[in-house]
Amino acid sequence: MGLRVALVQMKVTDGNVHANLKRIEASLKYAIEHYSVEAAFTPELSLTGFSIPSKEDVRGAVNRIKELSDGVAIGVGATYFEGDKTYNSYLIVRDGDVLHVRKKFMLFEPMGEHQTFARGEPPTTFYLKDLKFSVLICYELRFPELFARVLDAEALVVPAAWPSSRKEHWRTLLRARAVEASSYVLGVNRWGEGLHGPFGGWSSSSTPEGETTLGEGEGLLVTELDKDKIEEWREFPSYKDRLSLLGIRPASGRRSGTS
Repeated sequence: MGLRVALVQMKVTDGNVHANLKRIEASLKYAIEHYSVEAAFTPELSLTGFSIPSKEDVRGAVNRIKELSDGVAIGVGATYFEGDKTYNSYLIVRDGDVLHVRKKFMLFEPMGEHQTFARGEPPTTFYLKDLKFSVLICYELRFPELFARVLDAEALVVPAAWPSSRKEHWRTLLRARAVEASSYVLGVNRWGEGLHGPFGGWSSSSTPEGETTLGEGEGLLVTELDKDKIEEWREFPSYKDRLSLLGIRPASGRRSGTS
């Protein structure tokens, strides 16, 4: 069996954690009730937007996401506080626990991210069911060098606040990364007006065989991730040749489990 996931394309109100949480909660409940999804991913900074909220508001919202995560993995973007530093981060929450935290490494200077957020770390991997995932955030989509660090990942989630003026870059790069990695690339973008907007939507599930896309407006894109298809795509020699070029030993076998 595969892993059924939902991409939540949504408006984000910068600085209004309560309003954003309500949108996420409503979308998540709909996706579970109507599509029985096992994972749902939201855009970059989906809980907070680009304004910096209070630590208490973020903590309360994350605790609510934990309550909603019984039997489902939830990906949310949020301002993340650590000591005296603030990060543009993406959290994967499942069964009441934070499974993975990704802090954005490539900050987008034209939006002033380098003045607001500390630089994070390059991407790493984690498992959902028997699939190996990684998260790369928005501007990082432009850097195949970062994707090469997690070339063993079978599904790559790209939460974004990508402007509508560069929509074709977004769509082209998602497809290119899917072909390069012989994997699923799940791009989930913000939609609508806001600080640094308007944001363009066009969330999509891209594979070496093509894309399924949501287009404009708020909504859900539900797709099934099939490990057998990944293994089929990776029989094409470019994947193994790319591993060899980068000095990476191919992974073997499957991992089972729900973590």
